[in-house]
Amino acid sequence: MTVVLLTRYVPPRVDAVGDYTVQLARALAEQGLQVVIVTSTGPVAASPHPRVQIEPVIERWTSGGCRRLVMVVRRRRADVVNLQFVPHLYGRYGVSLGVAAWPALVRLATRCSVVTTCHELLGHRPSGIVQWLVQGLYGWQAFLIVAASQLVVVPAVWQETQLRRTFPWWADKVRRIPVGASIPPTGSTELPSSDAPAVPPRLTLVTFGAGHPWWQYERALDLLKAVREAGLPARLVCLGAIEASNPLYAQRLRAHAQTLGLSESVEWSGALPPEAISRVLHSADLFLAFQRAGVTARSTAVVTALAHDLPIVATHGPDADEWLLESGGVVPVDLADWPETVRTVVRLLRDPVARRAVRERATALYREQFAWDVLARRWATLFETVPAAEGHP
Repeated sequence: MTVVLLTRYVPPRVDAVGDYTVQLARALAEQGLQVVIVTSTGPVAASPHPRVQIEPVIERWTSGGCRRLVMVVRRRRADVVNLQFVPHLYGRYGVSLGVAAWPALVRLATRCSVVTTCHELLGHRPSGIVQWLVQGLYGWQAFLIVAASQLVVVPAVWQETQLRRTFPWWADKVRRIPVGASIPPTGSTELPSSDAPAVPPRLTLVTFGAGHPWWQYERALDLLKAVREAGLPARLVCLGAIEASNPLYAQRLRAHAQTLGLSESVEWSGALPPEAISRVLHSADLFLAFQRAGVTARSTAVVTALAHDLPIVATHGPDADEWLLESGGVVPVDLADWPETVRTVVRLLRDPVARRAVRERATALYREQFAWDVLARRWATLFETVPAAEGHP
C-alpha cells in the first residue's frame, strides 16, 4: 500500500504538524507501507526512512495548486491521500477554502481514497462580528472536507463530539486517533538527579510551544514565582520559538518575568534542533501544560513530554480529555483555584517519590496510547479498511 501524506511544511521548517507528519511517515514505513510526503517547494530534510519519499512540489495552496498533488498521486499509484489539516496552516485567519476543496478534487481526478486528519477544524467560542464571520467560513471548510473525505480523523474527544453533532448524517465517517510525539526521545534516558532522595540543587520546570497565548505562559511564570517563594530552587525553561512566532507576546512575557524578579530564573530557548529539545526534556523535573481550554490528546507538545517520561501538571479546562486527566500520568489543576494549584505543584516538587510515581504512570500512558508503533498500527489498519474510492465524492 502507498500512502501520500500532505502537509504544508516539513523540517527544516519549524512546524509542529510537519514534525508530526514526518514521524508518522517513519512509523508507517516501519509497518511496511510505502509513504510519500507531499509538501511545499523549497529545501527539505533527509527522508526519515528508506520507504519514505519527500516531494516538495506544491507552489500554491489554492484550489489550482491541487494539480501537482494529483500528478504525484497518479505517478506513485497511491492508494490513500491523508491531508493534515489545520486552518491557520493554509490561509490567513485560518480561511483556506481552496485547500478544503482538495479532498473532492483528488477524488474527482483519481480513484484514490482520501482521509483527512483535522488537528483543528471548526474552532469554537467566537466573540465579535469578525470572529463570527470567520467561524462561518470555518463551517464551510469543514463541510467541504467532511463531505468529500471517506474518513475524518480527529485526536481529541471534544473534536469527535463536535463533528458528530455538527454533521450527524456523516457521523460514521469520524474516527479518533491521538497524535504522537513530534520530537522523539534521543540521548540519555536517565532520570534527572532531582528525583534522587537528596534535596536537589535546582529543579527544572519546562513548557513547550510556539508562543500561542492560550498556553498561558504568564501563569507558568506566576507559578515559578510561587515555587521559589516556597523555598524551592527552581527555574523555568520555555522551549519553542516564541519570540519569532509572536514577538509582541514574547515582549510582554519578558516584561512580566522582570516584574516578578525572575529574569535570571527563566530561559527562553528560541528555535532549537530536535536533539537539543530532547536533552532539555530529559533533564527536566516537571512539564507545565496550562492550555486555557484544557489538556487534550491533540497536543504534540504534551505527547512529546510523555515520550520523555515527564510528569505533567495540566489544566482541567472545558475541552480537556478526561481520560488523560484520570490516567495518573497527568496531574490536573484548576488555575482558578490558584492557592491549591501552588500547593499541588510544591508538594510534587518536594516529594521525589511522588514525582517518580507520576513519571512511571506517564511512561506507561505513553507506551499504551501514544507510542509511534501503537499509533502506526492503528493508522495502517484504518488506511487498509477505508471505504474504496468511487472516483467521485
